[in-house]
Amino acid sequence: RNPTSIVVTLSDITERKLAEKKLRQYSKCLEENQRFLENIFAAFPDAVTVCDLDGNIIKCNQATLDLYGYSSQKELIGVNLYALLLQRDCERARKDLEQVKVLGSGQNIEYTMVRREGDEFPAELSIGAIKDSSRNSLGLVVVTKDITDRKLLHEQLIVSEKLAAVGRLAASFSHD
Repeated sequence: RNPTSIVVTLSDITERKLAEKKLRQYSKCLEENQRFLENIFAAFPDAVTVCDLDGNIIKCNQATLDLYGYSSQKELIGVNLYALLLQRDCERARKDLEQVKVLGSGQNIEYTMVRREGDEFPAELSIGAIKDSSRNSLGLVVVTKDITDRKLLHEQLIVSEKLAAVGRLAASFSHD
């Protein structure tokens, strides 16, 4: 005689299946949001550079590579932002960045920047601190605009105003 017994344990896994489904939905949503943000980052027309709190570059867009003359992000990742500044501006930039960490942002700060090949150009930087939910600074985002054309136009305007003043002075002399 061989008695056979079977023990069956049933567990309701409905909650687990619902949680797994919800997790897949959240994961898909996060991936879509990440792609969306990456597309915004890539489409931004100005140079956007993300740095750690020490100024080391951790991410940049194509406009940044174009502005500084680099061909890939790999060449700039890990480079310190100060290496892109003209040496004489570095100390002022350090003070400005410390202020940004405290205040949260700094806008339209002018520096002389240096391209990969060594040529200098005037730039306007806007810097924002990236903060966590507790308002602790995690890093910095820097938007850089090349203002060479603006500077040239300004210089031309000054020359034009001076010439106009000389013209008015000459006209007043000839009139007298």
